[in-house]
Amino acid sequence: MNDEELKRLWRDQPLALPPDLTETTQLGALRKKMKWFDRAIRLRDLRETAAGLVVIAIFGYYFFQFPSALARLGCVMTILAALFTDFWALWNKRKSRREIPDASVMDSLRVELRKVDTQIRLLRSVFWWYILPLLGGAGVFYFGINRNATERTVTVILYLLVGWFIHWLNQLAVRRKLMPLKNELESLLGIPPELRTTVKSNPIKRIFLLTLLIGGGLVLAGWLYTRAQPKTDADIVALLDKCVVRQKRAPGMVIGIIDDKGARVFARGAFENGQGAEVNGDTVFEIGGVTTVFTGLVLQEMTDRGEVKFEDPIGKYLPPSLKTPTRNGREIALVDLATQTSGLPRLPDNLDSRNDDNPYADYTIGQLYDFLSHYQLKRDIGAKFLYSNLGTGLLGHVLALRAGTNYEALVVRRVCDPLQMNNTRIALSPELKARLAPGHNSAGETVANWDIPTLAGCGGLRSTANDLLKFLAANIDLTNSSLSNALLAAQQPRHGSGFLDKVGLCWQLNAGGTISHSGITGGYSCYVGFDKGARRGVVVLANSENDVEDIGECLMIDRLGVEEYKPPQAHKLAQVDPRIYDKYVGQYKFWLSSVTMTVTREGPRLYARLTRQQKLEFFPESETDFFCKEVDAQLTFEKDSTGEVKDVILHQNGLDQKVTKVKN
Repeated sequence: MNDEELKRLWRDQPLALPPDLTETTQLGALRKKMKWFDRAIRLRDLRETAAGLVVIAIFGYYFFQFPSALARLGCVMTILAALFTDFWALWNKRKSRREIPDASVMDSLRVELRKVDTQIRLLRSVFWWYILPLLGGAGVFYFGINRNATERTVTVILYLLVGWFIHWLNQLAVRRKLMPLKNELESLLGIPPELRTTVKSNPIKRIFLLTLLIGGGLVLAGWLYTRAQPKTDADIVALLDKCVVRQKRAPGMVIGIIDDKGARVFARGAFENGQGAEVNGDTVFEIGGVTTVFTGLVLQEMTDRGEVKFEDPIGKYLPPSLKTPTRNGREIALVDLATQTSGLPRLPDNLDSRNDDNPYADYTIGQLYDFLSHYQLKRDIGAKFLYSNLGTGLLGHVLALRAGTNYEALVVRRVCDPLQMNNTRIALSPELKARLAPGHNSAGETVANWDIPTLAGCGGLRSTANDLLKFLAANIDLTNSSLSNALLAAQQPRHGSGFLDKVGLCWQLNAGGTISHSGITGGYSCYVGFDKGARRGVVVLANSENDVEDIGECLMIDRLGVEEYKPPQAHKLAQVDPRIYDKYVGQYKFWLSSVTMTVTREGPRLYARLTRQQKLEFFPESETDFFCKEVDAQLTFEKDSTGEVKDVILHQNGLDQKVTKVKN
C-alpha cells in the first residue's frame, strides 16, 4: 500500500490552516491537497493492477506449460487470488465516499478521514485478502512442479517468512504513519479523544492466524516425519509392481537397498516385455552418467597418490601440440571437469554420428582434439555449474593418458578390483554379455547398446545391482577398503549446482543431505544414491531409457511417491516428400528463455537440436507432425494463412511448448 504519499501529504504539508483565511480559500487549499492525495492513490492502484495482470499472464502461461493437476490448480488459485486482490482494493476504494462538490471544509475532511480509515483497514487485514491467497496459490503451484521434499519444506518456510514480513511491514505502516494521520484529521474535525473511532485488528483473527501458522508448521513437520520413514520390503515390491506392470516404464527393473541390515535386491520383469530371462541382482545394465562418479573417484585416488593435482591444467597431460580452450588467461583444470564448471558444452558440436542408435561409437580422439583446439569458451572457468558429458568424458581420457592405460583398465584397477566389483566393465566377457539385458527406447522397442570409446568417462560403464551395492556400501562406511579416504573426499562439496545443492567430484550433493547421481543411455536408466547419516543406499536399474530418478528419490530421504507415468503412444511412419522439410529449417526460440531449437535437413532426413544438446532425427507421422525414436518427443509445425511456418510445438515430458521461428 502506498502510505509514503499519505505521509508526505499530511505530514510535510500540514492541514492546519491560518484562521484568517476565508472558507473559500481554505476549501481551495484543501481541495488541492486532496487532489494530490487522490492522484497518489490512483497511481498506487494502477501499479497494483498492473502487477496483478502480470501475475495473471505468467500463471496463465504456466497453466498450459505444466500438465500436473496440482500445478494447474496452483495456477488457477493464483490467478483467482490476483483478480480478488485487485477487486478488493478497488471495491474498498469505492466504499470510501468521494469528495462532494461545493462541500465545506469539514465535510471534505470527513471524506478524507474515511479514505484513511479504509487504508488502515486494508493494511490491517492484508494477510487475509492479499498475502494468503497469492502465496497459497503460488505454493500449491510450486508443490506441483517440484517433488523434492527438502526444497518444498524450505519453500514453505520462505513463504511463511515472506508473508509474516509483509504483514509486519503493513502493521508498522499503520502504527507509524496512518494512525498519526487519522489522529490529525480527527483533531482538525474537533472530535474529542474519547469519541474518536479506532480501527483495531480483531484479536480473534490474530489468534486464528497464530494458530494457523503453528498448526500448519506442526502438520507439515508431522507429514514430513511420517513420509520420511523408510520403505518396507512390501512397499518396494508394490513400487516395482506399479512401475513395471502398471506403468510399463521398463520391461525389467531391479532395486537394491543397502543399510545396517545388509543388502537386499528386489526385481521385477524380464529382458524383453514378458519374454526372456527374468532380471535379477546380477543382470548387467548400462549405467550411463553414473559412470562419472567413478571418474571423479579415480581423480581423487590419483591425487591422493600424488600422480596429479586438482589444479593441473588439462594441457599438462594432453599432446603438447594441442591447443586447449582458455578464458581470461585461465586454462581448464582437472577439478573444473569433475565439478562441471569447465565452461565446456554438454556435447561437442562435431559429434555428428553416422549411427543415431549408437551416437558416440564413431567419435574419435582426433575429433575431440579438433574440437578442443577450436572451441571458444562462452563463460568463465569455475564460475557456473553446467553439466557436460564432454567434460567428464575428457576427464576420463586425460586421467587414462596420465596413467598410461585406457579408461576401463584404469577404473578396474583403481576402483573395481579393490571393491571386488567384478561385474562392472565396459567391454563385456561372453559370460557378462549373456547377462546383459537388452535396452529399450521409451516406446518399448529394443535398441542397440551404446559404445563410448573416446568419452568413456561420461557414461561407458556397465554394471549390476549387486556390484553397485558394494560401491554404495563402501561410500557409507559399511565396508572398509583402501579407497575409504578417497571415497569420503570425493563426497565433499566443492561448488554450487542449484538451489541449495552442491557438487562434489561428480556426485550431486542434495539439500536434504542425500548424495546421488543418475544416468540414461539410449536403452537404459540408472540411479544410485545414499544418505551417509542414515547409512542407507539405493540402486535402481532399468532396461529402458524412461527415467527412474524419481523412483530412487522415493526410496531415499524425500520419500515422495513416484511420478505419474504414461507410456508413450505408438507412432506410425508416414511417407512424405522430404522437400517440404525446407519450410521447417531454421532457428526457433523458446519464450522467456535463451534456449533455441535448430531444425536442419540432411537429404531426406529432418533433425532438431536444442542448445547444448545432441542432434536428434525426427520422423514424419504427417506433413506437420514428427516423432523421435531416441527420446519421447514430438514436433508439430504450425503454419500461418500464407503457408509459412511460424511456430513449432515441442511435445515432451507431458509439456506442449510453443517455440517461435526467429531465423530461416
